[in-house]
Amino acid sequence: MKRQQRTAREARRSTLSSQRGKRSTVPVPRLRTVEDCMRDPMPDQSWMDRPIPEEKFTRWLAP
Repeated sequence: MKRQQRTAREARRSTLSSQRGKRSTVPVPRLRTVEDCMRDPMPDQSWMDRPIPEEKFTRWLAP
């Protein structure tokens, strides 16, 4: 198991850094499977000038 996964699972939180260097922490009660995540709705991109097509979000998951 990767160190970040192990840390998130044990601490039940994940710390993220933005491109500007701002750090934030989000609760992670449990790690989710890829199948669970794929059932989630796509993010709202209505505010973006150039929204990212859905296939770009999921292309790397293709077998």
